Amino acid sequence: MPYCLNPDCPHRKSTGRPAEFQNGITHCSDCGSPLSEAVIEEIDTQKITRRITLTDLQKRILYTIGFVFLWRVLVVIPVPGIDFQALEKFFQKLGHEPIVTRFEIISIIALGIMPYLSAYMIIEILSLFIQPLKSWRAEGYQGRVKIKKVALFATFLLALLQGYGIAHGLENMVGPVGEKIVRNPGLSFCLIATLTLIAGTFLTIWIAELITRKGIGHGISVLIFTGFAARIFSDIPQIKLVSDENSPFEHFLLFAVITAALIALIVVMEKSHRKIFVEYDDGVETYIPMKFTTAGITPVDWASTLIMLPTTLLFLIKNTASIPLEETLMPTGIWYFIIYSVIIIFLYYLFTSFFYDTKKMVTLLKSRQSSIVSLEEENEEKYIDRSLEAMIPVGALYLCFFVFAPKAIFRLLGFNLDGITVITTVAILLDLMEEIRIRRKRNNLVKVAELHDVPMAGLLKSLLEQKGFPCYLRGYYHRALLYFFGPYIEISVLVPEDRIVDAKEVIENYLDSNIICKKNN
Repeated sequence: MPYCLNPDCPHRKSTGRPAEFQNGITHCSDCGSPLSEAVIEEIDTQKITRRITLTDLQKRILYTIGFVFLWRVLVVIPVPGIDFQALEKFFQKLGHEPIVTRFEIISIIALGIMPYLSAYMIIEILSLFIQPLKSWRAEGYQGRVKIKKVALFATFLLALLQGYGIAHGLENMVGPVGEKIVRNPGLSFCLIATLTLIAGTFLTIWIAELITRKGIGHGISVLIFTGFAARIFSDIPQIKLVSDENSPFEHFLLFAVITAALIALIVVMEKSHRKIFVEYDDGVETYIPMKFTTAGITPVDWASTLIMLPTTLLFLIKNTASIPLEETLMPTGIWYFIIYSVIIIFLYYLFTSFFYDTKKMVTLLKSRQSSIVSLEEENEEKYIDRSLEAMIPVGALYLCFFVFAPKAIFRLLGFNLDGITVITTVAILLDLMEEIRIRRKRNNLVKVAELHDVPMAGLLKSLLEQKGFPCYLRGYYHRALLYFFGPYIEISVLVPEDRIVDAKEVIENYLDSNIICKKNN
């Protein structure tokens, strides 16, 4: 069948397709151009080929969406042995509880990745004192692989304990008139439910690993972000209800403006850093980016634990003499705000000195024939310490602001928003957006190294970029929120596949060969 190939043909302009004619016709009736048959078939084949060919970035985005969808589907699958009629009545008793929360309490992945995160944190702390964990920690990438295996075993033990606790709790859940949501309570149900919840945890870890390997971003970070996003979307009806009660458009607009301002502040703070310039003996000049948020969000969790400990003890004692002190530590009081802030600021100084071992940093640089460039030519360690001391107050006040301000502001608007959750969400988004940006320019990025030290990761990136290598640090912003207490989120160094050898040579010459991955993925 002959076609008209003229791009200016009226028929093609109006329909977007070449005009078709019966065999025997040689010229187009619309524009008079000669017709062709073989060429159009070749062109259409090329168009079809182009339509079904996906770039590496597009494939990774689809993989990520697919894995996240699979994980969210698992949320609505209950553990075996649940009476669905009793469960429905139990949900009715919950009233306006968000639907996400309803399913999460009886889901096969109710434990999520928390046993894995907790186990990894425990193993990491133990590795400071216990052999052979301590020696493995010093071995770089290969040592981290061994530590991860131990962490997975510890994950099983924690999931076993927590899973049994949830199974026992499900047995005690009853509907409005006392009907149990578990059909046949007993040892068999507890055993099956516990094993199911353990399997759900390891299934979650597997999905996270697949996202890291085949998708976009760090898998654990993506799942954490997805969980946060699901809760936010489940609160959308609440936002609408609040806005309907108080001048819909103006109320919601105020909410949006304040949220945007908070996000902008987080982006500015998380991307801000001070450059500590480094010079190597061969003349290479680069820098260590020292983030303004030197202790991340770690002080908040520890401060919350420390301030809750005396409150819990006072509640257990129930002594009349302790009532004034108990009232002082109530979250609604001004003294609670002052004490909480003081603890956060104190821990911020403490953790910064712990996370940033300036002596170790200077020793590592000297072992690589490099030195810190100080304008005043002072002692290198003192120069770094002085730089940190100037940044700590800014980071500590920033953290205190986000602990209290969002809750106070949004409470007036009738909505609950946790500032630390917002910081974590924005940090994960920064990682995702940075990876998408660089993958749009360069396909086939591969992992060549793995770090857990935020300043050294920044130094390596500046070295590679100074050598002309496109480089992406996967998990950098999220890891920087957790520092030592988030070893399960490693910083992966990704470079173009055709620059692997050159990148490894730079790492060996200027930093530490122990961080090089033996397998590229």
